Amino acid sequence: MSELRRLTGRGRALARRLLGLPPRTYWEGRKDFRYFAEVTRMARAYAAAAETVLDVGPHQTTFVTQLSWIRHKTAIDLHNRPKMRGVQGIRGDFMEFEPPQRFDLVICLQVMEHLVEPAPFARKLLRDGHRVIVSVPYRWPKGQCKYHPQDPVDEDKIKAWMGRDWLEHAIVEDAGMRRMVAVYES
Repeated sequence: MSELRRLTGRGRALARRLLGLPPRTYWEGRKDFRYFAEVTRMARAYAAAAETVLDVGPHQTTFVTQLSWIRHKTAIDLHNRPKMRGVQGIRGDFMEFEPPQRFDLVICLQVMEHLVEPAPFARKLLRDGHRVIVSVPYRWPKGQCKYHPQDPVDEDKIKAWMGRDWLEHAIVEDAGMRRMVAVYES
């Protein structure tokens, strides 16, 4: 274990994985998931000229910092004020949040499945951003996660929440679990 302490960043995470140890942080255990790479790809394709981005419900992740070409980053979370270098963190209820202007890009990853009423939330995402990228668990069986009242989520369900078709969507698998990533124009 003392050798593990001498490693830093990715090396430590990889060593923990190889040794069968749990990740040290929530983000460390998820940051290499393919759906994040898909979100980044879509953001580059559909929001290459974005100057502003809002991350809604990042929990304990720092994903928004990976969108390096976007100068002004904001993150809002209901339970914790996001603390990331170069990101304005807001602790608050997204449904009560009134931004001074629309964001070029809004991302909301793995949040809507937790909501009892996701449709009004989804429509607010579209009002607050010119482009919106969301991810949801894809067809996870009902009851697999006790915190997901919306499972199973499929294409029809997310279309109903968003009230429109996506520009593009993809199904991505990580650790045997599938997620759907979709990008919208508002």
